[in-house]
Amino acid sequence: MRVILPLFLIGCFLIVLFQAFRTDQPSDPRRHAFLFVKHVKDNDYAKVVEAFGGNICRCPAKLGWVSYLIYNSGEEPNLACLMGRNFESGPVQVKAMKSDAKNYSVLDRPEDYEVTVPLRFDTYRPMFLPLDMAYGYDISGEQFEKFLADPDHEAWKGLTLRMRPSLAKGAVDQPEASKNLVNRQKAKEKQEQIKQEQNKPGQEPGKPDQNDLEKELFGDAARYNTPKDAGGVKLADGTTLSQEAIAARLPRLKSARLRLHMVRRDQRQPFTVFHFVISDPVLCDEKNNDITLLNFRPPSVTTPEVTAPAATEPAVTAPATTTQK
Repeated sequence: MRVILPLFLIGCFLIVLFQAFRTDQPSDPRRHAFLFVKHVKDNDYAKVVEAFGGNICRCPAKLGWVSYLIYNSGEEPNLACLMGRNFESGPVQVKAMKSDAKNYSVLDRPEDYEVTVPLRFDTYRPMFLPLDMAYGYDISGEQFEKFLADPDHEAWKGLTLRMRPSLAKGAVDQPEASKNLVNRQKAKEKQEQIKQEQNKPGQEPGKPDQNDLEKELFGDAARYNTPKDAGGVKLADGTTLSQEAIAARLPRLKSARLRLHMVRRDQRQPFTVFHFVISDPVLCDEKNNDITLLNFRPPSVTTPEVTAPAATEPAVTAPATTTQK
């Protein structure tokens, strides 16, 4: 018995040590990137939300990670125009990044990668709307023609929120499949809010309406807080252009790059998506001529190099995950 107990303790210690230092070779950022794209194409909101995470404490948007999958959250960038849609994804590029994780233990080995997935749109090509139209405001025929002549002008403003599958009413409504995820996050926030209010006795009851606060703080900019069903085009003679006529002339997304910042805190964990952007978008006009958007980044964002348009890269129809184990 004197020998068995020390051997048992040593065995437990070795198991814990093995679990602490073991590597997770199958966890490849490429594999998780392709799975992420597959879940987007499959319209699987729960799995896409589950694929998000980070190396550091970072609170997602007000509705949780699902905010980046629905129009009415107003979050940019956004994947709403890709959810449940048929598009092609090409071979990925992976670049190691310096981890921004802080205060991690000696057992943690955080990893950060930039994974770029080329996207191509053939059977499905989302429309790129004028800014005001994407937020529910009617525009004049002159404004519409001006946009068609130069859709690259301030394209970064609500870039992905202006990409729409349809002009029909209800196109930006929140999908039923995502509502339970939002409600779960709202319930959590409400509990936290109640706790905060309980810890602040004497606080004045009642709070100003959020919309009123936004208008007071941001003025005219508040008109671009929440995307809405597409506005119309009012012609000089007082008539309104039909949705069919508008859709026929709007530029459509032909290709782009999905850049994923993928992380894991240590090699015992799977990779998750910490952040993403849609970059290098290429549109096509009504005559199928390419329009490369150069102003897809906000003016404050600069990069040392310019990448080639995603349309130059081949696309594949079958996800690479089918060949990886």
